[in-house]
Amino acid sequence: MLGIPHINNTMNKNSLSKLIYTKLLLIFLLCLIEFGCTNSKKIEEECSYTHPRGCEDFIGLEIFNRGSRLPADGIILLKDWTFYLTYFDNSLNKLTEKYITVDCNCEVLYFGDRNPYEDNNLF
Repeated sequence: MLGIPHINNTMNKNSLSKLIYTKLLLIFLLCLIEFGCTNSKKIEEECSYTHPRGCEDFIGLEIFNRGSRLPADGIILLKDWTFYLTYFDNSLNKLTEKYITVDCNCEVLYFGDRNPYEDNNLF
């Protein structure tokens, strides 16, 4: 009879240590998921540029693809990723003023005559 309680104590210690190990592993995995997969980290990784001025060459290319050339002093950063453009439009044969908003990958979100911040027509 002395051996039977000893076996039960050993089994209880093993199952208790397995339970503690499982809980610690679960806590570790949850912490890993929480700290490793935040939205801000994903957004930073998806962006090509951290500053809007990095997109000026792409904006110049956009104007070139529309049949005109953007002079070096024809682009002004207004707010966030929105620029004010002044250039000679070859298709209209006149001076043109436009607003353009791009995202952090320099993709055009808005291109038009009206300031998107004054009219609240951006997004």
